[in-house]
Amino acid sequence: MNRRLKVKVIAHVTAATAVLAAVCCVVLADVALAGAATPVPAAPGCTTVIAKVPARHWVRFKLTRRVHGHRVVVRRHGKIVYVRAYVRYLKTEFQLSCPPPAIAPIAPVSPIAPAAVSSPPVAEVGVSTEAPVSSGPPTVSGTAKSGEVLTASPGTWSESPTSYTYQWQRCDSSGANCAPIAGMTSQSYTLAELDGSKTVRVAVTASNSAAASTPVSSAQTAVVARAFSSTFGKSSIGNSSDKYGADRKRVNTYTLPTAGLVSRLNIYLQPSGEEGEQKLKGVVYGDEAGKPGKLLGVSSELVFHSTERGAWRALTFPEPLNLPAGTYWIGVITGATANVASFRYDSVGGSRYANANTYTAGPSNPFGTPETNDSEQMSIYATYASKAPLTAPVNSTAPTVSGVAQEEQTLTATPGSWSENPSSYSYQWQRCSSAGTSCEGISTGATYKLGKADLEHRLRVSVVASNAAGVSAPTNWAPLEAAVTSSAGGHHLEYVLNTGLVSVYDMDHGWKSVGTISLPSTVTGIRGVSVSPSTHVMFVSYGGDGGGYGPGSVLAYDLVTDEVLWTANLKTGIDSGQVSPNGQALYMPEGEGSLGGFGWNVLSTADGEVVTNIAAGTSGIAPHNTVVSPDGHYVYLGGRYAEYLYRYDTTTGKVSPTRIGPLIPGVRPFTVNSSNKLAFTTATKFDGFQVSNIETGKVLVTISFGEVPENLPDSAPSHGISLSPDEKELYVVDDVSKEIQVYDVSKASEGAATQLGVIPVNGLEGTESPCAYDCGRGGWLQRSTDGHFVLVADSGDVIETATKKVVANLPTLLNTKISVEIDWEGGVPIATSGRTGVGGVG
Repeated sequence: MNRRLKVKVIAHVTAATAVLAAVCCVVLADVALAGAATPVPAAPGCTTVIAKVPARHWVRFKLTRRVHGHRVVVRRHGKIVYVRAYVRYLKTEFQLSCPPPAIAPIAPVSPIAPAAVSSPPVAEVGVSTEAPVSSGPPTVSGTAKSGEVLTASPGTWSESPTSYTYQWQRCDSSGANCAPIAGMTSQSYTLAELDGSKTVRVAVTASNSAAASTPVSSAQTAVVARAFSSTFGKSSIGNSSDKYGADRKRVNTYTLPTAGLVSRLNIYLQPSGEEGEQKLKGVVYGDEAGKPGKLLGVSSELVFHSTERGAWRALTFPEPLNLPAGTYWIGVITGATANVASFRYDSVGGSRYANANTYTAGPSNPFGTPETNDSEQMSIYATYASKAPLTAPVNSTAPTVSGVAQEEQTLTATPGSWSENPSSYSYQWQRCSSAGTSCEGISTGATYKLGKADLEHRLRVSVVASNAAGVSAPTNWAPLEAAVTSSAGGHHLEYVLNTGLVSVYDMDHGWKSVGTISLPSTVTGIRGVSVSPSTHVMFVSYGGDGGGYGPGSVLAYDLVTDEVLWTANLKTGIDSGQVSPNGQALYMPEGEGSLGGFGWNVLSTADGEVVTNIAAGTSGIAPHNTVVSPDGHYVYLGGRYAEYLYRYDTTTGKVSPTRIGPLIPGVRPFTVNSSNKLAFTTATKFDGFQVSNIETGKVLVTISFGEVPENLPDSAPSHGISLSPDEKELYVVDDVSKEIQVYDVSKASEGAATQLGVIPVNGLEGTESPCAYDCGRGGWLQRSTDGHFVLVADSGDVIETATKKVVANLPTLLNTKISVEIDWEGGVPIATSGRTGVGGVG
């Protein structure tokens, strides 16, 4: 059977500049129904035509990204990143244009559908389409000795890997017969007793969006030297068993007979019959009057699965703990899942202490008040090496100095990182000229309080580390960034809070950096800050904001003594809270992740204990932002998914029945005036603001800046609002246009608001770095106490309100929404701006 069909082929012209055109020509082809298509001989009257037909090929080009409006080349490990992609283009071909010949008669056949034409997949520009390929093998650094930590470097790879996985392997002394070490898949590995007289290597797998590479192995280490090791604790399997509950610490007391390097804890675990998994970490506490006291070490995480058999499991410390002989409390902290893992124990009276401790917040330091003292002596023991270090310590990370360079302030030195497990450190402070030269020794110890003799001088500190093998060489000096200033008169300092670190800037002297404060516990993500000048305390909320993000914590930091007074690990989430003007109460929302929550915790500022809870609205409003009125009479409560703003009366202890709204759904950053008459709110998916009468709850003004694009990454386009101290001007973030809108709101009570201008700013795009989560640069506005400046978070820009111009940029403010001004006089705080730009403050 033979049948000829007339096929019409249309070639589409597609240029790289996205200009579309079409050139069509008709070509006759034979389609053999029983086989492949065959060309038709040229017929009389055919002419040659020029046609544009689509084509594509691979190209290799440099990967770029936009930074502050400029296109820059992406580099990884100092090398330019290249990507490959298909590029579509048009090529010219000569084709025949022929009149259609007659179609030969055919016998009836069943219709045949035309075959689908498949094309190779077109790669997304900027995304690699091939798995990474190694161009340089992984390497291993560290000392080949039991108890020491080895660290892997992934090597170099093509095709822009986005992640690496590691598998440590144990080999024989010649480097052959290598086998994976079960569970050792981190970038670092602590050499165990089993590694003695053997060698170790690491295999690295690189992955990108296309695929994972084949594993590539490093060279073997030298033969691992054995360290004499022993144990202390309960190394026998107990006769009884119990299940691990959720979010608790449990420790038993044992005696370490001689000084040693504790590399890990070993615990016997078995399935309980409950399906799932449970997370654990090992903990070691010192002894204080027969009870657990100071936290000395936390192991890497162990995940126990219900499918595993009963066996001893290792809880390895990132670095061995250098402990003198004495009494210690060893045990575990467990994750949010309960009853999956069981432990064995024998009954020994008073041997175990336990208390509640959220896993995500980490084990508390110190241990805290024991809630349980019982006789369950768990089957857990510590492995330690009593062999003295071979050499004196060597510094690997320089010491640092934190604190503010101002008279009456306290500076604190941290020793940095050292090899060979130092047992002690000594410090030497020096006073230098303002240029950092002509230095002389002045003090020892880890802290130093600045006095009049230090004015106009720069200080620096050096550290010496010691162990049983000897004393290290002094480190290079860690200098203070700025010269010391007087505490006499007023000083306006800006505190910018990033994860783990607070940067301090002098607002009176060109916004220069004058010091830092280290808050390592806040690396889980800072959600809010509030300051009580009368008590000299800064309160920082950090960690989970409820729901799937888990509970959070609050710390109280003494600004004068430069120390953390207390840390409260809450059972709920946290968010942007605020302290009362008298410094006695801290109002802390349960967090915007708490979709089932509906309240604010009221914490005692003395110790962080929850005094009461404020129930506002209905379940599901997701407690988020908080504003306390300047007179302390009211607390305004903003829910992430609420369409009303609520007001809590601190004198009656009740929420007002008059709700403010209904507002555009989703109350986001907001502020109020000092007379508690007007509220200024922003909303989810709304670019603009609303003004409402607090007493009646009615909306007076709604100002929209324009439509919100569907692809805008930030859920609140106006995530920042600030009222001037004289309550005449309102500054609002316009994330869509990357600018700050300024309005005259002096007649807002009459329903009027007039635009005064717009101020373009940097940033407000991309993601914060470093950042734990919720990292989009959506913005925030904080006004100075005198109203002369507005600081734009997630931008870094500082706006002078008199000129409506950007006059400075704080680099650390580009990567955070959390900042606050603190004013000092006579060596103590006297005022603060707060975060929310409430009217009448200044």
